[in-house]
Amino acid sequence: MTPIEEETSAKNRIMDHAMVQFHQAGFARVSVEEITSALGMSKKTFYKYFESKEDLVHQIVLRITGDITVQIDSVITADRPFVLKLNGLISVLHARFTRLSTPLLRDLQIHTPAIWSYIQEFRRTKIIAVWSRLIVQGQQEGFIRPEINPRLLLLSIIGVVDSVVNPHTLAEESFSTEEAMRGIIDMLFRGILTPDAVRDIEVLHVTQHS
Repeated sequence: MTPIEEETSAKNRIMDHAMVQFHQAGFARVSVEEITSALGMSKKTFYKYFESKEDLVHQIVLRITGDITVQIDSVITADRPFVLKLNGLISVLHARFTRLSTPLLRDLQIHTPAIWSYIQEFRRTKIIAVWSRLIVQGQQEGFIRPEINPRLLLLSIIGVVDSVVNPHTLAEESFSTEEAMRGIIDMLFRGILTPDAVRDIEVLHVTQHS
């Protein structure tokens, strides 16, 4: 292993382990010493790659949003029918947003407002870029009801996500981040899809889980 590969491996080990801890308890309660001790490395090694625990959190969030962007763009730009794209997009969102648990989101909002603002702006930007394109395709292929106003739908999605997928709401309710995202998508899109689209998606869902 080259020196560069060793450094990349050490940095990724720190990020991977910290992500598990942050997901379970938030990051405010997890110290740098706890992270390094569990990995059998010194704090000096940690600070070689990260300026602070907040810097570690920031880089983890950037990695998560970067992965989401790559996967979503891969789904949306593929030459596939609307129903397959919608199903693929839902799968990506379910898988990726579960990495941002309620404890972690709560700590981000309280302790790192800049990172929290970045997450909110990322969500809004991706919702507009991704769903606007998907809505157009859905209407062109006859799967989304033609009378649906695309701009109104986009604003509705943004409003619901901002209101529901936030630490205060999630802390007071029994549903998880994943369940919130799944419910939002299911309720919104069952209301705008044609009966044929709902049937096709249900058939696809059964096929994938059989």
